[in-house]
Amino acid sequence: MAGETFKLNFVTNGEGIFTINEPIGFNSIPFTLKQEDKRLGRDIFFGGDNENKFEFYRKRSHKIDLLFYYYETYGWESEVKLIIEKDGIDNIIGDLDFANAETDLLEYFKCSVIQDSGQALLKKREDITVDLFSDETVDEEYIEPLVTENILVLSKPTIQKSSWETPETFSKTIGVDAGQLES
Repeated sequence: MAGETFKLNFVTNGEGIFTINEPIGFNSIPFTLKQEDKRLGRDIFFGGDNENKFEFYRKRSHKIDLLFYYYETYGWESEVKLIIEKDGIDNIIGDLDFANAETDLLEYFKCSVIQDSGQALLKKREDITVDLFSDETVDEEYIEPLVTENILVLSKPTIQKSSWETPETFSKTIGVDAGQLES
């Protein structure tokens, strides 16, 4: 893909967002962009298997020292998001998977990307029927249920106007014999 800007958002310790060079392996992963008819929202998915890994190197301006710091300090709990900007729009692709990362702690850091967990969770739960008056979330956590109230909604008058336009004059008497009308 051409014209993209790649960024890493270091969330755990609050370092923020840094622009980086394209990660090695990005161009070999198939990306799918889905958009429903007559909708503006888009879903971005990439390679289904986790064998696809992104590689970050010291010589490529990948903020490798910060990746090493997160790897050694926070381990699998590290939260670093990969962001791809195209045409001025940020698309968060997902979180770097520190739990299964490979590194020599000198020159390279290699890991897969877990697709944005919120988006994956929505897709997983799209067939669940939700009871809006329940006192539990879909994760079975307690919430305060919605309170119903009786309200009076005043009706609005419905005004309707009909017209029948024909290209020529139309005259027809229905149900009466034409001879009876003249008498």
